[in-house]
Amino acid sequence: MTADLAPSEQVLWTGSPVRRSVFDASDRLVLPGAALAVVFMVFWISTAVGSGAPVFFVGFGVVGMAWFLYLLIGRPAVRWLELRATTYTVTNQRVLIESTVFGRRRAHSRYYRQLSPPTVFDRGGGIGDVRFEDPGVLDMMRASRNRSIPPRPFELRAIEDPRRVRDLIMAQR
Repeated sequence: MTADLAPSEQVLWTGSPVRRSVFDASDRLVLPGAALAVVFMVFWISTAVGSGAPVFFVGFGVVGMAWFLYLLIGRPAVRWLELRATTYTVTNQRVLIESTVFGRRRAHSRYYRQLSPPTVFDRGGGIGDVRFEDPGVLDMMRASRNRSIPPRPFELRAIEDPRRVRDLIMAQR
């Protein structure tokens, strides 16, 4: 990680998520829908097999079942693995988020001039998130027009003493 830093950069704080939550706010809608879809796909496959329907119908059910099982089980598991392998670094010039999952290294960084003022979301027990920006309604509308996924908020999730980290970042801005 320090190899990615510019010679003029100094590390001020480094940390990682202390709590690795499997579920996210978006899961309130996704998980019940996926559970219902899995039940429907079981019904679809059993009906297709029992009635002697063409292989296409069975295949469609199997592909649908795989997708909805991923939404139900795989997505939260991947999120947990990603948080487990995430490291945050605050330097005198920028904020870096790095994670390595399944051998793939992902590094995101933003300079302070690119970030909105940080906001702290308290999770209780001295743990919280430092969030810099939220994808607004306009960003989501643009993403839907471009058929892309709206940007996730740039945040330091589930860190200890988030107010101290926020104040450290504010002092560098």
